[in-house]
Amino acid sequence: MRRIAIAGLLGFACLLLCSCESVPGPEGPAFSRKEIEKFAPAYKEDFQQATDLGPWKPLDAGSWKIASAGGNKFLSLHKPGTYKPPVPSPRHLAFLSENYFKSFVLDLRMQSTSPPSDHRSLVVAFAYQDPAQYYYVELGPKAEGDAHSIFVVNERPSVSIAEKRHPGIQWDDKWHHVRIVRIAEDGRIEVYFDDMDNPIMTANDQRLEIGLIGVGSFEDLGNFDDIQIRGFAFTKKDVTRTLPGATQPATQPATKPADGSVHR
Repeated sequence: MRRIAIAGLLGFACLLLCSCESVPGPEGPAFSRKEIEKFAPAYKEDFQQATDLGPWKPLDAGSWKIASAGGNKFLSLHKPGTYKPPVPSPRHLAFLSENYFKSFVLDLRMQSTSPPSDHRSLVVAFAYQDPAQYYYVELGPKAEGDAHSIFVVNERPSVSIAEKRHPGIQWDDKWHHVRIVRIAEDGRIEVYFDDMDNPIMTANDQRLEIGLIGVGSFEDLGNFDDIQIRGFAFTKKDVTRTLPGATQPATQPATKPADGSVHR
């Protein structure tokens, strides 16, 4: 399995986690490519050498597998599961279990494999601390109070926190490039879909800090590939308990780390 976890230098950590003046504010322009390149590579996976889920830990293992098509391998949410979250929120999620992030740039390719519908969507989760505390982005065809937005789950049913929303995206059978930018220190969140110069959603929220990054959906099926994360990666020893499950979020470690309501 081709994946990397790259040690972050303490000086870079201070730049990334403490120097917020170089990052545009929530009312400012979209992140530039130069700003994104300041984030050091932390994780990369194309699944070509994968034989099992590896570090990807699903809430319902029977729903996920490594699949292949046309000589390409990828992470696949291939059938519905039975997991029921403690509050109304996405039901199908798989998390990168080895690394925890506060601030990051996430790039990946996503492919919906469900039939067309008014609510066909896929999800990216982050700052996941436990099943009732995390953020997620839902990408779907209609921007509504309970769909196609940036949401927070905080011990109650998920709530939209988006300040800006594109009216909706149309899934087809093609792969699409998705980018999530999250700056924990000032709360900024940006979401990109195919066009990496203009975000389709933005939000500003600081309720949750460090946690896992994951992918999945509410009810629909889909595939995920070419996952790349830039940022400052914490490891399991930097948090008090392991995720998924119930986890107390960690503060920045004193020593240098090894590597940031919807009713359905």
